[in-house]
Amino acid sequence: MGNDLKYQIALTFCKGLGHVNNKLLIKSHDTAENLWHEKLSTIQNKNSASAKMIQDIGNEKILALAENELEFCQKNNIQTVSYFDQNYPKLLKECTDAPLVLYYKGNLNFRPKTIAIVGARKMTTYGA
Repeated sequence: MGNDLKYQIALTFCKGLGHVNNKLLIKSHDTAENLWHEKLSTIQNKNSASAKMIQDIGNEKILALAENELEFCQKNNIQTVSYFDQNYPKLLKECTDAPLVLYYKGNLNFRPKTIAIVGARKMTTYGA
């Protein structure tokens, strides 16, 4: 899915879409890139999605944000793995709301006993 990762990341920046909807929409269009270039009316008809939910799909500014995100990852040695990749953590994939894209540093090879720390990029003072 090489180039498709850019479109998957772009979908994560779209307001109104969550992890579950993103995966359903991608599956119904085979790839995130196909979805990104589809007419919004076709997406609506094919998925019975609301216009508000999908309004950001195809937005070039959001795609530019995704490109910047990929550049940042490359410069900072941050790896990514997509929900659709074979090396996506199997146990996490069993969760209905598993993230579409994971960002990580280090090794993704999990052992039987694992822990994960998941956090927001912009945490609240309460979260800190």
